[in-house]
Amino acid sequence: MKHQWFILSVMFVVSTTMGELKRDLSAPPPQMPAPVLYDTTTAVLTSANAKLMLPEKSWSEIQKGQLPSKFQGDAVLVNSKVAVVVGKDGSGVGLYARDKDSWTRYAHLVPVIKNTPLRLTGIKAVTNTEELVVIEAGSGEHAVWFSLSGAEPIVKTTPKGKVEALRITTLCRLCVFPDFFADDLLLDAREIPVDHTEIPGG
Repeated sequence: MKHQWFILSVMFVVSTTMGELKRDLSAPPPQMPAPVLYDTTTAVLTSANAKLMLPEKSWSEIQKGQLPSKFQGDAVLVNSKVAVVVGKDGSGVGLYARDKDSWTRYAHLVPVIKNTPLRLTGIKAVTNTEELVVIEAGSGEHAVWFSLSGAEPIVKTTPKGKVEALRITTLCRLCVFPDFFADDLLLDAREIPVDHTEIPGG
């Protein structure tokens, strides 16, 4: 009898949980903060700017629906978790994350063509809605689209033209390469005895 009581109790808990899930799924999804696009009006992406206060008073917010083809300063895509700063002077892209009182740069991104860094001489907005902000940064037909939604700390990149890689520079000890079959590759810099190494890729 004890076993029967235990099984019935588990079935009841599962049934109750499933009922709650059904009610949650039928309810409207919670509203997420919309991503925002800024024109900094002056260059802010420099080697000295490891931290930023977002947004600065001098920055100009690009209203939803507006798609400027040029930026006076740097372009900044930001949601509640991450920020992408695209340098107008061609210096690349800074990836920032929110800290307690400011935003800290954790990585620097540079598109690459045939192992040569691509200078980002042009910036334009592609999409600017409540759900998604996309900008194109590059030189002529060779460019990268940077996309940011309001829901996740994920920056999507899409190459255009002959861009074949995105060079990521960051100070870190551990690096994880996700695998399609859940066989992720974890690298520990302390276990690599040389200054440079090649990582196998698919």
